[in-house]
Amino acid sequence: MDTPDTALLILAAGEASRMGEAKQLLPWKGTTLLGHVLQEARASTANKVYVVLGAHAHRIRSQIQFQEEIIMNPEWKKGMGSSIVSGMRHIMQEPPFFSSVLIALADQPLLGHAHFDFLMEGFNTSPYDVVATEYRDGIGVPAIFGRRYFEGLASLEPSQGAKKIVEAAGKTVRSVLPKGDIVDLDTKTEYQDLYTKWGQE
Repeated sequence: MDTPDTALLILAAGEASRMGEAKQLLPWKGTTLLGHVLQEARASTANKVYVVLGAHAHRIRSQIQFQEEIIMNPEWKKGMGSSIVSGMRHIMQEPPFFSSVLIALADQPLLGHAHFDFLMEGFNTSPYDVVATEYRDGIGVPAIFGRRYFEGLASLEPSQGAKKIVEAAGKTVRSVLPKGDIVDLDTKTEYQDLYTKWGQE
């Protein structure tokens, strides 16, 4: 499978206030949560990987050796939408001019390159303009968006996420079951439980 025109955008700018520390730097499989998702992104068939940083950026950059292009979001306090806007505006301005972008989060360590490739394959082999991950209560990211949605993603309100675009896309959306488990790590208890089961080397 070859996806020469897909950018993979990892959102890692949040403060993680409920966690009480920099979630991106919590240990996971010999690296960190962010380091792990970066490894998975590199192992995918995406053409280029970008990562959006904001809160804790100095610490993150001092502890993680990035191969990816870093996009800084100075307005990270305003919400996830601001990170999507920062990432999309950057991606839309530089060649190669991608025809799709896959948006992923830094705190879903059980979704890796197999799921990223599954989304890209679904996008490239179907007429759908959006392929999103199916949750128990709806659909959302990780999700891949065709170019017709780039402007909408780049114009989100700061408090909005990509789910707004997914829901607005209606019948042009295909949902797929995750290749892995969907777990968002928002609290220390959630992290500790998941780390004990899956995060150790």
